[in-house]
Amino acid sequence: DGFVFGILDENDEVNSEHNKILVELAKPYPCTFHRAFDRAKDLEKSLEKVIECGFTTILTSGQKPKVSEGKENLKKLVELSNGRIEILVGGGLRSSNIEEIRELTKAGYFHSSAITDGGAFANAEEIIALKNK
Repeated sequence: DGFVFGILDENDEVNSEHNKILVELAKPYPCTFHRAFDRAKDLEKSLEKVIECGFTTILTSGQKPKVSEGKENLKKLVELSNGRIEILVGGGLRSSNIEEIRELTKAGYFHSSAITDGGAFANAEEIIALKNK
């Protein structure tokens, strides 16, 4: 159980005021800051703001369209978070790249739609392949 949301302001910065209100209203449920984080301008400043708002997790592709492009930022986020917040790696994550991403970033949590054909449904074989990695 929990909530997934994230509010940026007109300058693409984490809106601390509004996010704190929603995190407080969501208690006792945990909150994940979604991929709006990937639009935020300053990686380190945004990370600190999200932590200060009380989120327990950030869903991110490393501020790039796909995890394969944002892997260095993901590694940096895991290091900077230092256990204060979970980094949930997602955005183009597939069985073909999860091992490389896990090894490089040292992240512990991963999200994938497991859609392989551009359609709207997860591919069962891809789910099994991800699970087996």
